[in-house]
Amino acid sequence: MTVPQSNIFIIIACLLFLAGCALRKGVVTSQAEQKSYDLLLIAYDNGDGRAFRSLLPELTNRNISWHVIAFGPAADLFEPGENITILNQQVSAQEALKWKENRRQQLPDQVIQLLLDKIKPRILITGMAHAEQARLTSLWWQQGVWTIAFYDNYESPSEQGWVQPWLEQKPPVEEIFVPSARLSKSFPESISRSKGISVVAHPTLKEWDETIKRSHPEVLRESLKLGSQPVVLIAGGYDKGYQNSLTLMAEAASLRPNLQWLVVPHPRNKGEFERALLNSDNPPPFQLIENEPTVRLAGIADLVMTHRSTVGWLTSQLGIPTLFVRPEAPPEHLANNRITMVNSVSSLLNGIHRELDNPSHSSIPARIKELPHISDIIQKRLNPGPGKPMQIDYVEDVGQ
Repeated sequence: MTVPQSNIFIIIACLLFLAGCALRKGVVTSQAEQKSYDLLLIAYDNGDGRAFRSLLPELTNRNISWHVIAFGPAADLFEPGENITILNQQVSAQEALKWKENRRQQLPDQVIQLLLDKIKPRILITGMAHAEQARLTSLWWQQGVWTIAFYDNYESPSEQGWVQPWLEQKPPVEEIFVPSARLSKSFPESISRSKGISVVAHPTLKEWDETIKRSHPEVLRESLKLGSQPVVLIAGGYDKGYQNSLTLMAEAASLRPNLQWLVVPHPRNKGEFERALLNSDNPPPFQLIENEPTVRLAGIADLVMTHRSTVGWLTSQLGIPTLFVRPEAPPEHLANNRITMVNSVSSLLNGIHRELDNPSHSSIPARIKELPHISDIIQKRLNPGPGKPMQIDYVEDVGQ
């Protein structure tokens, strides 16, 4: 059977229309013209993705033009648009899944070349969670772009496996941003080529502070059917260390059923460890919360517990009592006594007693002083003043 010529034209038109829709939703194509931006942000993980997403309103308010490239888990945090490129949409679902599971999985060369051809930034800020973030940084640096690495975690990089693929690539960065002064000596001086290491306010911290201030805790407590007892929030993780930590927290919860225990799972884990405990013969008194943002839950928490989540560092800086539960580490106080680290059920129960039963002995001080914002520094880099341009000193053995 032959298809009428008119029908063929209709089919072709429909295909072209669908293709055009796809291109308009953040897909880079060879036909797109190169566009200049003040700032390019490259996000891979939940940590850097959330931080960069929090930064966007500040950049817009300062008339700093920006573009975001997101892939891996960070792709789920952004909506594709004119200024946001979602690389997960450039490849098959199977390949996108490999990016999420493997921090060394390469991006297709043709995709990288299209990005380089179509996006022309003056400054680039990259997260440090994937080897391909380092590769892209090197390639744009070779085009004269001022490159900055943002370390979104509060733990020493030597203790974090997730950052090692990026560090192994040794990309050329002119400066590094870290969210805590204790991290300023955690990177070798040689890693930053020009401006050294700057301590900056974590963009997510400002978003959390503003969200908690304008929230209505009584409405959330009512929707969760919470009583008047103190609320303990457990911020989830996804590795074996967190699983061991969760076991201790479950034991402590069973001994303190008078508290209201809320658990928010990590996006990578999706509640696997928590459900295993809740489905066991002796389930802890946990309430698994999967449909509320962690920041809103933190706003009603009297105490926050975690293993290594950045959530714990954020809540401690907002004046919320915080315990780090780490069976593998000795007990100690961190961040000028803002965080108590415990490693057993007994020390965990002691921490709960001090913070909730006897708060006059709590070690939590007032909120920390405000640090420089990333947007402030970017604006200074873009407008350094007469005779002080951003200048890159090229070397031939970069990345070797």
